[in-house]
Amino acid sequence: MRIVLNTKTAQHLGTWRLFFANLAEDLQQQGAEVALNTWEGLEHFDVAIVKASDRTIATLRQHNPHLLIGLVHPSDIDAAVLHETVSADFIISGSLEERDYYLQYQRHIFLLPHIERPPQGYKQHSEHSPIVLGYHGNRHHLEQFEGRLSPALEALAQRYPLRLKAVYNMAHVGRWQAGRPNIPIDDVQWDYATLEQELLECDIGLVPALTPISDTERRRVLDRVLGMDFARYGKFPNDYLLRFKNSTNAGRAFVFMQLGIPVVADMTPECCQIVQQGRTGFVAQSAAGWHDALERLIVSATLRQHLAENAADLFATLYNRQAYVAQLLAGMTDLLAAKRSGTFQHVPPVPRTLLPPAHLPSRHPAAQRLHSLQQKVGGVVRRVRSIKRK
Repeated sequence: MRIVLNTKTAQHLGTWRLFFANLAEDLQQQGAEVALNTWEGLEHFDVAIVKASDRTIATLRQHNPHLLIGLVHPSDIDAAVLHETVSADFIISGSLEERDYYLQYQRHIFLLPHIERPPQGYKQHSEHSPIVLGYHGNRHHLEQFEGRLSPALEALAQRYPLRLKAVYNMAHVGRWQAGRPNIPIDDVQWDYATLEQELLECDIGLVPALTPISDTERRRVLDRVLGMDFARYGKFPNDYLLRFKNSTNAGRAFVFMQLGIPVVADMTPECCQIVQQGRTGFVAQSAAGWHDALERLIVSATLRQHLAENAADLFATLYNRQAYVAQLLAGMTDLLAAKRSGTFQHVPPVPRTLLPPAHLPSRHPAAQRLHSLQQKVGGVVRRVRSIKRK
């Protein structure tokens, strides 16, 4: 199979490394003939892999209408990238979350987790002070410390000597400010060449991924989304409401696990698959949950070593990148054969559906009475406000 991978993505970004440069090498190891970032001789290729935001599918089809086109980083944030998402023949998804979300647009989605090349080093844990907490990634996830990690870290720092090493791309996004805890912090410029060395100095890995939402906002959103319709949706005032990007993934946890560093991660789907509570790490959501998990690891080097070893073993079992690439190549082979034979099916089997608007009352009499009362009270409030304005 002849495959071309084309993108305008800057080469310092993880997308370039994982889904273009590394994927090109991986596919070559699987026996494919691969070209990287070339627009010449497209008529000689069978498959093209591109990125949604580059918006190149129409150009590719003009050069070679018979190409099987795959997409990295799908999106529906605007009409142009959504068109790319639905126009592609298949999607390469970086996480369970992303795959699940885009099944509403695409029938064929192959999972390729954010798995980096195996590191050279491995952490050996010991009792020492201060404990170094580590983070690597973009500034967006550092800003998610606010309201949860930051108060947990500040409370822990009153009892234990701590230091946070934050490795992110300061050169491109600036220094982290929002949500920054009041503890000793080393801001380190992200560089893939030195990342392993920087992280091996850490004792515990932090993997935040949930977008902050206050309890007041959570209740307001639940009320707005579900309205007064208790019967239909079973709304409870103490429901969890977890916010995360549709492209959220466990890639940052994977790196810590490969290096032998135990992880505390937010409760996102892919993290909950690899971070097994008390066995390979800890998952948390609240400030209290983060405080509890981190304190357990801070006070025991033995526990850190034990969880790290379990995590490394589980990671090696579940996340063999070459096995995922082999599945991808086999899937592309099947799709290419189906497209050439005229049996290719593109439309998702389940049409996209939305919940009914929250203001529609259910058939349950109690819910209808509550909705009616809500409407009357709302009318009175609007009239009072109108009189006051006059």
